[in-house]
Order: sequence, then structure tokens, then C-alpha cells
Amino acid sequence: MARAETPGNLDAPTGSRAATANPESPPPPTLPPRRPASWLQAAQAFYRQGNYREACRALYLATLQQLHETHLIPHQASRTDGEYLQLVEALYMTAVLPHIQPLQTLIQTHERSHFSPDPISRQEYDGCWQAYQQLQLPTSPRQEAG
Repeated sequence: MARAETPGNLDAPTGSRAATANPESPPPPTLPPRRPASWLQAAQAFYRQGNYREACRALYLATLQQLHETHLIPHQASRTDGEYLQLVEALYMTAVLPHIQPLQTLIQTHERSHFSPDPISRQEYDGCWQAYQQLQLPTSPRQEAG
């Protein structure tokens, strides 16, 4: 399973998928994390350009940033998409997340787009956008019991 991207480890559009997945490639530079609103603006710009792969990626990164900011799933550069799915499922099972399908859609689309040479269609982007709109993440950091 591949390592998932985190909002702080990639900021520019990804180029060749083969180069990105190459284990001999140097790691991307660590950049300050972008706010979810900034990722949404990027998604809209990529959408207008017809770059649905990068538009979906930006929605995915906005979601990861929201999960981090709400202290549900903190960033961890070594975390894979599969590990994110496991954590999301655990949050769903403990009733922290009311819906799991939107997060599954975004994570699975990201994984497929990262490793498949097939383009992401406008319909797939529309599915990611709808999934992002359906997210019901807390709007403020989770309060710790104590």
C-alpha cells in the first residue's frame, strides 16, 4: 500500500504518476500545511482547467487537513491511504463520524488516481465533490474528556 499524501508534504500539482510512485525518487519537500479553504480554491482552479485528477487530489488534501485540524486524525507522513481508511472506519464505528462513505470515496479515488495511468473523469470529480460536500466533520477541535 502506498504512502498517502499529507497537506504539508506536497503543494504543487503532481506530474507523472510513475515518477511519484518511484521508491528511488527523493521525498518531496515539506511545506507548511494549507488551510482547507486554500485546497478548495485549488480544486476549483484545477476543475476549471479540466484537470480532474488534481482537482480530486486537492479535495482529498482539504479533507486530510480538516481531519488534522479537528484532531480526529493528525498528519503522519508515513500513513498510507489504507491506514487512513482504517482510522476512518474506527471513527465511524465509535460514532465520532456520522457517515463513512464520503471519506471512503475521497481516499479510494486518491489511491486510484495516484497509481493508475487512467485519467479521472469529470463524473469521478463530481463524485469527489459531492463526497466532500457530504462530509460532516466537526467544525472545531474535538474536546478531550478530562
